[in-house]
Amino acid sequence: MRFEIIGGPEDGNAVSIDKERVVIGREAGDDVSLYYDNIVSRHHAVIAKRGEGYFVRDSGSKGEGSSHGTYLLTEKGENCLLRNEERPIGSGNILCIGRIRIKFLG
Repeated sequence: MRFEIIGGPEDGNAVSIDKERVVIGREAGDDVSLYYDNIVSRHHAVIAKRGEGYFVRDSGSKGEGSSHGTYLLTEKGENCLLRNEERPIGSGNILCIGRIRIKFLG
């Protein structure tokens, strides 16, 4: 999976992770660590590959959904708030997690 970080100290950084499941959160051990944003939950969201597609889930640190939710902005202009739910994610979609935006590149 490939991502571009938008905002924060890592603005513009491209991230490539060769895994079927990627955890995004504030913990240092998360695959994408947004440790510098105190609004982000410890394990805020998960992106997983299933079949030919990718899915994003707002998970939070206890699996009950993050405190602030995860927003998914699609190329069609849809803005969905995920609260402990899962949605498909496509290339070019943007995740809003805390104050940081993450562009999903596939």
